[in-house]
Amino acid sequence: MSERVALPEASRLTVSEDRGGYYRIVFPNGKVDGTAVRELYEVTMQLADQIEQLKLLVDLSGIEFMPSGGLGMLVTLRKKFLGSGGQLHIYVPDAQVREVFMVTNLDRLLNLYSNGDEASTSFK
Repeated sequence: MSERVALPEASRLTVSEDRGGYYRIVFPNGKVDGTAVRELYEVTMQLADQIEQLKLLVDLSGIEFMPSGGLGMLVTLRKKFLGSGGQLHIYVPDAQVREVFMVTNLDRLLNLYSNGDEASTSFK
């Protein structure tokens, strides 16, 4: 990566830059609550302001429950990414959480991956 980006700070999630040219957001407490959802939006917007065509991987490993607010935020982020040419990939290893995406038909709208390596190598 040629430009140096200031990584945003948050209390409920972790942001890191990967050598593959994308940024990863993880929820280390294994919880996607209201504060984490708000921070997901804020952190993503801060990165998008600094990086044209942002590549973002939201890593839901360790998450056993995905609230509707989290689902809605991922849809909101997808809409923002489409307009700017960015890419949003979501790593969903838990079968029950993945089923929530399927029941709501969000698996058809979002780029979901059950394999972490595939999620990170699928960026164009």
